Amino acid sequence: MRMSQDIVTAFYGGTLTVIGVLVTFMWHYCHRNLGLLTDAMSQEQGIFVGKHYLVGPIGYAVSTLCAFISAWIAISLFVALNAFFLWPHRHKA
Repeated sequence: MRMSQDIVTAFYGGTLTVIGVLVTFMWHYCHRNLGLLTDAMSQEQGIFVGKHYLVGPIGYAVSTLCAFISAWIAISLFVALNAFFLWPHRHKA
């Protein structure tokens, strides 16, 4: 039973990692192509958001690898990453 928990958790983490990579690519595409984002966003704010988005794929990839050690550790990391993205972040100019 334990091995199947690890595999299912790793599959879930892999899915989150792929989604995180795609969202990060989409952000960088929008940031580089003028007219896709609001003019009110400065270059520095765009860089801040881009760095913030990198936490997702990296964190999810690390959590996915942790799934092979313990499914519960990986699930805890997934919850922590979701809380990180739900918490409001302010860019200090």
